[in-house]
Amino acid sequence: MSSKTSKSDVSPTPAKAEATKVNYRPDLDGLRGIAIAFVVFFHVWMGRVSGGVDVFLALSGFFFLGSLVRNATRPGSNLSPVQNILRLLRRLWPALIVAVAATVALTMLLRPQATWTDVFSQAQASLLYYQNWELAMTSQDYAAADASISPLQHLWSMSVQGQFYLIALALVLGIAAILRLAKKTPSKWLYAVLFAAVIAWSMWRASTGYETNQPWNYYDTGARLWELFLGGLLAIVATSIVVPWFLRQIATIAGLAMIVSCGLIFDGAQHFPSWAAWYPVGGALLIVVAGRVPEDKTAKWYTEPIPWLLATKPMRRLGDLGYSLYVWHWPLLIMYLGISREKHAGIVSGLAIILISLCLAWVSERYIERPLRMKSRVQRGGKSGAYDPAADTATAGVDGAGDEIAKADADSDKAVDNAADKDSAAEDADSSEATTKAGKDGKSGTSVAAAASATGVAATGATAAVAATSPLIKERAVHFPEDGDDSGEKPTTEKSKRQLRAEKREEKRAEKRATAVGGGENDADKGNTEKGSASAKNDGKGRKSLADRFLLVGSLCVVIVCALFVAGTQTYWVATASSREDVPLVDPLTDPDHPGAREFLEGVTPEGGDLFPSPIQVGSDLPTSTWDGCISDFDTVDVTTCVYGDPEADKTVALVGGSHSEHWLTAFDEIGKERGFRVVTVLKMGCPLSLDGTISDEESMYAGCVEWTRAALETIVGLNPDFVATTATRPGGQTAPDHTPQQYVDLWKFFADHGLQTLAIRDTPWIDHGEGPVRAGECLGESDTDPISCGMPRDASLSPENPAIVASAGMPSVHLLDFSNAVCDAVYCPAAIGNVIVYHDSHHLSATFVRSLRNEFENQMSAATGWW
Repeated sequence: MSSKTSKSDVSPTPAKAEATKVNYRPDLDGLRGIAIAFVVFFHVWMGRVSGGVDVFLALSGFFFLGSLVRNATRPGSNLSPVQNILRLLRRLWPALIVAVAATVALTMLLRPQATWTDVFSQAQASLLYYQNWELAMTSQDYAAADASISPLQHLWSMSVQGQFYLIALALVLGIAAILRLAKKTPSKWLYAVLFAAVIAWSMWRASTGYETNQPWNYYDTGARLWELFLGGLLAIVATSIVVPWFLRQIATIAGLAMIVSCGLIFDGAQHFPSWAAWYPVGGALLIVVAGRVPEDKTAKWYTEPIPWLLATKPMRRLGDLGYSLYVWHWPLLIMYLGISREKHAGIVSGLAIILISLCLAWVSERYIERPLRMKSRVQRGGKSGAYDPAADTATAGVDGAGDEIAKADADSDKAVDNAADKDSAAEDADSSEATTKAGKDGKSGTSVAAAASATGVAATGATAAVAATSPLIKERAVHFPEDGDDSGEKPTTEKSKRQLRAEKREEKRAEKRATAVGGGENDADKGNTEKGSASAKNDGKGRKSLADRFLLVGSLCVVIVCALFVAGTQTYWVATASSREDVPLVDPLTDPDHPGAREFLEGVTPEGGDLFPSPIQVGSDLPTSTWDGCISDFDTVDVTTCVYGDPEADKTVALVGGSHSEHWLTAFDEIGKERGFRVVTVLKMGCPLSLDGTISDEESMYAGCVEWTRAALETIVGLNPDFVATTATRPGGQTAPDHTPQQYVDLWKFFADHGLQTLAIRDTPWIDHGEGPVRAGECLGESDTDPISCGMPRDASLSPENPAIVASAGMPSVHLLDFSNAVCDAVYCPAAIGNVIVYHDSHHLSATFVRSLRNEFENQMSAATGWW
């Protein structure tokens, strides 16, 4: 059969000619490469957000929503989301499961048990795609707000994308299904309007969240949707735009400059995804729109420098490895920092981390992602080598915005082709060029139809060309005909040039093998040699198919074992949680092995014994009010009051403010029961009490705190307690010791004006060695640490004198309590004193340690109140 087909035999209608016209843009793969490079660079050496994730989100929306809309607006297309979801899971889960399992294993081998709980729960959250909400909650939970950085923290963006995919499928396919009931097909402009509405709502949510609660806002899916839907809107309205050459140069250079400089200008953790995120997202979309080179032009370094740079092989390959590189680099970095105790990676160590990450990414992409992504082709009996990207491009029936299809399928061929030798590498390059020409050439209908015949892939509009997954992976729109689906064009019988080249190459190899076996060829045995050549060729194909199947089975086994390992460790850890959460009651006033604060205050030296609570238990050594639900959480604006001490007593102390007031409750409660006064709590997480919800001229509290403050002040005045107990100082951070804000002084004056006495308690040191808060239990759980190294120098945490002394001068209604000498000696503030761990995290006192300073607390309170 001829290898050519006349144009008239396959000439499409004008509508179909437009639909089959696809231009693969390699520069968008390179854009992923640039983005992942800066994510890794800023993580390893700069310790801040680069904006690369925001670029990924925008590109993901561009590819995924564009593909969905093209399918939904095609009459008769399949609107079932099942296949789309299965493809997404097949592409996303394997590498993620393996990386998460490896992280869990490394945590169990290298990190103290005190860190395991967070990692296990975040492993589950990452695999089930709610890690962003897990982190949002822990960033708001005062008991974990200072949690050491998790090796799985970076996977929040994967969870945002997973949730986005479900939202997008429900929105796009749901609307199309509803309209189809009325025998109508939605217009892409309907979706454009809907996407614009989502963008407006999400941008409002992000801006509001930035003003009221940025830690939550950063992880909020709703606040991130505008980045994804903006990319989708662009895929609808701007895919055919070709910008004039001069403007194209300005726009692409500006776009790349915005992406590269973003991390230097903005601290993304403090500003994204609010208005500042337009900077990296805008840069990416400038390149998407302006980077499209006219079809009759080729990007050269001197004519189209940015598209050419992004389309270079290193950039494209980096984009190929982007997903795996993203999931691997962060756990390796965090593990290294935890083991080395370095604040930041150095040049050599950073390069080593990046190199190892690249190696793991290559192995993961080659032996985990790729075989399972090609599962359907392997199951068809090793025919993947005949699969042509142009054919799938044609059968997908997409318009000019479907650039991802051609590239994704070109990569699919590389995945199933034997690329180990130079001939195969050259073939891949030729294939990419041929695919690009297929989109540019007006005769593409001929070559596409011919290729479709050779591969046996039928043109169909019944299934969405959707497998656009993570923005770190190449989004693909591979289309396979469904059983019984006869829609679209019928396949032709022509072979693609790529297949012909592959067959010729295999024939040559088979001839060499046959010659080697037969010892030579002459006229007499020529026929036998030809038979041997054909047999060797078939054997080669069979061996390749068998190898593909073995690789598929091996990859699947690895993924299953890793998934079972993660599920098993999480199940065991949850089942045994009670043994870690139940902290035995120890009385430091009588226990000779655990005197706690009495070592500093009374000179009592512990006789022996281990630290108490244990490093793994101390995180649960909390005041009673936490377990009783007597402290309002971050989302609650209603005032919650509870009574401790002696409920029947006439004398009352109101313990008010945030969690640093709450951790003194253990002492107030025990002394109140013995001395005959009741303790009423008016507490809210992360909300030190002031008159206006601010704690400095530059720092205001979140909106819920401001609203709660008004109601709390009314409640306190209504209680009319004998004394109001609250904090007297605030930490100065890493650059200064503690101080007394003017807002606290104003609060004391307010109480005095209402006839209330104030017990102002100096705050305790916060453990921060310069790279972020350090949990005492986690640090003490390390094999080579001690209480001194896990603590803080006194002069870095506390002023030489209590700053509240000067602040409260001339205010007889203010009585100061200062327990600094119970938590610090003359030089250090250790993480454990008298065999008792001081903090249950990095700055909240453990209930056992507070119990150990009861004698001193009782003495100072007696002097302040005169009650005994």
